[in-house]
Amino acid sequence: MITTADFIGPSSQDEFVRALETEDIIGCVLRLHLHVEELLAVLLNSSITTEIAKIITVPQNFSHKVQLATAFGMPVEMGLAALELNGLRNKLGHRLGHQLKREDVSRFAEKVDAVREVLFASVPSVMVSAIELYSTGSGKRQFGEGDPIWDFKITAGLLYGWMLRYLAERGCLIQTA
Repeated sequence: MITTADFIGPSSQDEFVRALETEDIIGCVLRLHLHVEELLAVLLNSSITTEIAKIITVPQNFSHKVQLATAFGMPVEMGLAALELNGLRNKLGHRLGHQLKREDVSRFAEKVDAVREVLFASVPSVMVSAIELYSTGSGKRQFGEGDPIWDFKITAGLLYGWMLRYLAERGCLIQTA
């Protein structure tokens, strides 16, 4: 049986922290994108029953995963936030010299904040959140007060955390063999 503790065990947590610590913008965006994609796969695998699996498999394409996860009941806001993340990843990964722009990160933050509003309204907004990575000695970074990469890290970290919480609350992280 896979449990929440297995899924977010030390190695998974370490990988996520390493993704946040990545100084290379493209590497950071790609790694955090992969973590969100893994959660989409968990949601899909928990939704596709043996009977449904005769017709549907988990797609390889990120956008198709988002579409199918949304069809299986993932909130539209979460899907829109994931697609916005995918758009950022594609801009950086497929356009030579493209930089992470504040307006792109702000749009991503708005989509992620919509997830909070729908699912976790009692938690603070993305726009008032902060991050501190002790291993890098970065000090506390407040959203909107520095380089766009820090706003991206805050936003992507919150999306990942809220997706993980959403999956846990729905029992998607517990599977029986």
